[in-house]
Amino acid sequence: GDYVLHALPDFWAESTVRVNAHSRMKGRSLCTVDELKVFVGIMLAMCVQPLKRRSDYWKVRPSAADLFPPADFNRLGMSEDRWERIWSALSFECNDDEDDKWDCIRKFIDDWNENSAGMLHCGWLLCLDESMSRWLSRTKGGDKGIPHSSFVKRKPEPTGTEMKTLADCDTGCIVQVEVQEGKAANKISDAAGVDGIVYQHHIGVSLRLTKPWWKSGRAVIGDSWFASVSNIIAHLQKDMYFVGNIKTATRGFC
Repeated sequence: GDYVLHALPDFWAESTVRVNAHSRMKGRSLCTVDELKVFVGIMLAMCVQPLKRRSDYWKVRPSAADLFPPADFNRLGMSEDRWERIWSALSFECNDDEDDKWDCIRKFIDDWNENSAGMLHCGWLLCLDESMSRWLSRTKGGDKGIPHSSFVKRKPEPTGTEMKTLADCDTGCIVQVEVQEGKAANKISDAAGVDGIVYQHHIGVSLRLTKPWWKSGRAVIGDSWFASVSNIIAHLQKDMYFVGNIKTATRGFC
């Protein structure tokens, strides 16, 4: 919990201003920074205890079909009505870049990566992996939809935003995130290269995620999406070691 609180971008003060200016908050008490932190804490608690409906988190009395006691999130210091109002009012600051579909969260992700790399002294082993942020709405694209939806059948939550991540194996903390924005965006980022060198997509993603720990002598472990002879060589050139399962079906195992 402390790690997440410190790694989160410092958006609290400016976000409370936007929340309080929203029509859903009209006539209500002003949202404070401390209250917004409680709101985010409840979101994290929802991730730990997934339920079918948001209203289920504030149930006080169990039903005959319930296997476990009700969540009763009222005990966390915020009513369902208050949480829903802040949920509707909360938004992230955009840079108004019409060509960037991920504009509203890009700074948030960049700040998370910078904060995480700066505050946590990672152990000797780092893990490259994939994560999904599930998308439950049927809306795709436009102002209210997800800019790019991925479907990864093998994942517990197969539909949503796919992210390539880097985690510290000692603590289990995710310290770097790169959103997978679609094939067109991948081509642009791949063409831009890493440190002036153009790599295959899986290598470019790996190097961008591990960049804060180049020249550290740390080891990186990754599954077959990340692992290749070429990726091993690329990391050795950055004074990092790589462990992974290599697909023999690829030409030159690269």
